Parts: sequence; structure tokens; C-alpha cells
Amino acid sequence: MPAKKARRDATSYEYVPPAFHPIQLSAPLAAIRAAVFGTTPDNYFLNFRARELLRYIHETDLAQYIYALDKRVTYWPEYDATDFTATKQVTLTQTAGQPRRISVAGQFDVNNASGRAARQYTVTLAPGNTTLFTTTITELNTTPVVPVTATFNDLNTAPAIAVPQTNLKLRFSNTSAGAMAPESAIITEVGDIIIVEDYDATAAIALENAAGGPEPTLFSAGRWALDVRAQPPAAITTILPILELLGEPSVLALFGAASSEPYTTFKNLWFDHPLPAYKLSGFVLAFIYRCNEIYENNNV
Repeated sequence: MPAKKARRDATSYEYVPPAFHPIQLSAPLAAIRAAVFGTTPDNYFLNFRARELLRYIHETDLAQYIYALDKRVTYWPEYDATDFTATKQVTLTQTAGQPRRISVAGQFDVNNASGRAARQYTVTLAPGNTTLFTTTITELNTTPVVPVTATFNDLNTAPAIAVPQTNLKLRFSNTSAGAMAPESAIITEVGDIIIVEDYDATAAIALENAAGGPEPTLFSAGRWALDVRAQPPAAITTILPILELLGEPSVLALFGAASSEPYTTFKNLWFDHPLPAYKLSGFVLAFIYRCNEIYENNNV
């Protein structure tokens, strides 16, 4: 199972010991992981889903099984300020050029099958000459990279440009944000989307210096970092029906063929408990314990 790299400033980052080595799951257990987290999840999806599932366990009397493995739990109780306050969020951070606003329209959703909840892009506005502008949106961390480009003559009539892999569209405004205070931010809410715009009134200097000196046309250029993320839907409504359809090999790999604790308890919770939170907690605990067994066996 490949490791997921994360920075300390990543959403809901938890400390990972430097000596940790990813484990290799069997095919039946890998099928369970894919059902829970998606086939190629990003860190935002992984952290959100793990936090959600562990919350189910800690809000029941089953938390003892977590502490039995390791009492050094750092994520619970949860902090007052959470990284998942917005259902959907678009963040535009201008990194170069004259501060200029970009309007955002449309929608985007989580891909539950793959586990993609967050995407990052670079947005550029470049003048080809005194009257021609070119906008390019490039998604990061993808293969192959297929930029989306639009060319237009006037910022007043700039076309809306589609953001790859979403139903969002961006449109440049001819209105500068230069009158704002340095490092100002604008936060707006459109439907269920929180839009955060960060504009630095000194960003133009970076572009001028990078180009070797000030030129009039450079003040019409700019560069932005675009971050798009959405919360995955509730696990009980999306994962539970999928897990109930898993085949016998996955069920046997998870709970075992013979009766042995704590797997018997986990199995009884999964098959017999009437409350969905307990059912899902029994399933997740069994998966945690199986993964822990593999990890410990690899480090004997």
C-alpha cells in the first residue's frame, strides 16, 4: 500500500513516526480499503474519512479498543477549530501580478469511487501583446497534464474558463484589487461554497523582478494558486451499503473463520447491531486491528 505524503500544514495532519513503513494489504483487505477510502484517495479525503470513522468509535463505548492498541491518541478530543468547517471551499491565492479579482461560478463534487476530494491548480493571466491576453489553468499532481487555455482581447469581455475535472468556471475582472490593504482577503459564500480570495497588493513586484524589470504590460499579468476541496458525504449513507455487498473473501479476511476476540465482538457488531454507528464501528475496528497485526508482524 503506497504511503501518502503530507506536510505538517496539511488539513488535519497527524504526526507519523519517521520509522513508519506502509504495509502491504492482501487483495481482500485492499478491497475493503478501496471501499472505505476510494481507489486513489488524496490526503484531504483520507484525513476527513479517518476522522469521521474514528469519531463514530470515540462517541460510543467502543473507544476502549482504540486505547488498547495505543493510549497516545492525539486527535481526540477534537480541537474547537476544525479544518473541515466548510462543506465546499474554493481558495484563490494570488502569487504574482497586479492584484485582480476572479469571479467563481458553478459547482464541484467529491469523487467517492476514487477518493478525490481536493484538487490544486495554477492559474495564469499573460499578455501576448498590448491587446491580447491568454488565461491558462493547469491542474497540479496529475498525469498527463492537460492545461485549459483561453485567449481574448479585452478583460471587460473575458470569457469564462472551465476548471478541469469540475463544473466550475473562472472569469477575470477588469477591476483591480490594488486599493485593498496588503495581504487582504475576501471571503464570500455562494450557495454551499465558501470562496476565499487572497490578494497581496505587493505581488506585482515579484512579477516585475522575475521578468528583469517593470514593463507596462506586466501589470495586466498575474498568477494564482487555486485550491478546490469538498467534504465527502457521510460514511453511514455512502460506505455502509457498499460494505454490505463485499464478498466472502473480504469478510473472512476481516473477521476470521474461527471465533476469537476481539474479532468475534467486532463481527457481532457488524452483523447484529441495530444502530448503524455501532455496525460501522465494528467493521472499522476489525480493519484497524488487522492492519495493526500486519504492521507488527512486519516489525518482528
